[in-house]
Amino acid sequence: MSEEDRLEEIRSYVGLFVKAACLQVTAQVRIEEEACVINLSGPDEDLLLERRGELLESLQLILGKLLQKRFGSETRFLVDSADYRRGREREITEVARRSAERVREHGEPFELSPMNPYERRIVHLALKDVAGVRTASEGDGFMKRVTIFPSHGDIK
Repeated sequence: MSEEDRLEEIRSYVGLFVKAACLQVTAQVRIEEEACVINLSGPDEDLLLERRGELLESLQLILGKLLQKRFGSETRFLVDSADYRRGREREITEVARRSAERVREHGEPFELSPMNPYERRIVHLALKDVAGVRTASEGDGFMKRVTIFPSHGDIK
């Protein structure tokens, strides 16, 4: 299957889902380095972003599961609207860095609020090269907490 055929099939799946959810949005689908990005825009995009993007996150989870089953589990799907993900990524990265600095200063672990897998990945990547700290996801289920621990061997 060509990439264009694959993109068209993804658009079709997303279109059916959006129609069933009675959302007035259209989907643009593109392939980026690490994921297939589905951008939703239209009159109902504000609904997707309410309550810290709760509906957007739910759509990503459901569509991701459906599309991964169809296209293979190694494919990552990100659902975005109004550039919400970029802003959220900046926010999470900043919180992670401030928290890491706190851990380095006080030498005590710090636990972040529960996050979905995508957000936890942002924290782990943001802090992977920060000297003096290490991260670990803890908890059961979908929403887990990232704990930032001091790693005494390499504090600067």
